[in-house]
Amino acid sequence: MLVRMNLELFVWRERLFGSLWFVPTVIIMAGIAAAVVLTELDRAFEDAGTDILFEGSPTSARTVMGTIGASVLAIIGVSVPLTIVALQLVAGQFSQRILRNFLSDRVVQTFLGVFVAVFAYSLLVLRVITDADGAEEAFVPNVAVTAGILAALASLALFVFFINHIMDMIQLTNIIQNISAETRLSMLSLYPEAVGQAGDAPPVPDPPDDAGRVRAAKSGYLQAVDVAALFHIAEASDATIWVLRRPGEFCAEGSALFAGAGLKDDDHTRHQLNHEVQIGGYRTVENDALFGFRQIVDIAARALSPGVNDPTTAVQCLDYLQALLIALSQREFTSPVRKDAGGNERLIVARPVFEDYAGESFNQIREFGEGNVAVMRRLVDAIGEVLRETHSDSRRECLVRHMQLTLAGARRSISEPEDLKELEERAAAHLRESV
Repeated sequence: MLVRMNLELFVWRERLFGSLWFVPTVIIMAGIAAAVVLTELDRAFEDAGTDILFEGSPTSARTVMGTIGASVLAIIGVSVPLTIVALQLVAGQFSQRILRNFLSDRVVQTFLGVFVAVFAYSLLVLRVITDADGAEEAFVPNVAVTAGILAALASLALFVFFINHIMDMIQLTNIIQNISAETRLSMLSLYPEAVGQAGDAPPVPDPPDDAGRVRAAKSGYLQAVDVAALFHIAEASDATIWVLRRPGEFCAEGSALFAGAGLKDDDHTRHQLNHEVQIGGYRTVENDALFGFRQIVDIAARALSPGVNDPTTAVQCLDYLQALLIALSQREFTSPVRKDAGGNERLIVARPVFEDYAGESFNQIREFGEGNVAVMRRLVDAIGEVLRETHSDSRRECLVRHMQLTLAGARRSISEPEDLKELEERAAAHLRESV
């Protein structure tokens, strides 16, 4: 959820910094500006040579800058395609949904921008290097050439760092850890309050049957809701507005997105309400922490498929899902209903509850992991650990239900009596310790 002043900022930040072109373009423009400024500086202080600057002939200056330009272009031509292939293999092995995380990575964007910027810088400096020709004196931009050499050395260091960074990025443990860290930040933003006396938030009240419906203006995933703006519209219209979709849910064009009691049913109202939500072509973790859980579960599900058969990866995913659920169990889920100063309900915003996060974490892994003793054992332990740290009655009931479902699946799929007995004993021990 977003407040009014941040919605447009969120939209532009997602469009710019979530793409592969914006940061490199800024760096390239900086490289072009540096070439222009430094060559003009050389013209202004042409006779002020120092021992630390390049002092070669026009031919040697051309050779240096040409070598720099050709070298960085060759590195780009080799490293970028290989990186794309590596990321495609990683996305195919784990989940296509994590590919966007790589595209928005600042190191990847900076690497591409710096190397293209150095290439553009070399071309612009090359064009001003001139030989002596009759009355015209030779001109070598010593400051610009020296800066080009330093930029090339810095680019080599960045290249080594980039290769190391990519190797770290494609390691499975780091992928899961990065998704988990991003999801945790989203959770702390969405649920900033620690659990208090209020307990869980009450369920979202349904709109009355006679409430009008406002349709989505386009298809896509609900990425953000401007809560403050919608509350202001409802208050100014003396109406009650329901947001029928949660961030992360898909909205088809023409499907009901809002319900309103007391709202005017006209084009202006429909445009006004649709303007206060952001619908895009993909889900984002920032306002949709459930999507972070989804990405980790996708990795586990792919690992448990017959073609991969990697239960260790599924166990690692359960490790991080357990940590996220424990953190979530300590957060207060505020009421979905917002009231004005007079106590009138003005805005009801649908949002995930703890049961949604627990179901997202356990359901598919339990289904795909049936028959695998290691996965079922870790699933029982994960549920038990979260149960031990959870003090809300409704959340505990949800976790106990998942424990029962896990044991039921184990009884169906595990043929070895000793393995089944161990699982039942572990589950019983967790239940006793959590009381």
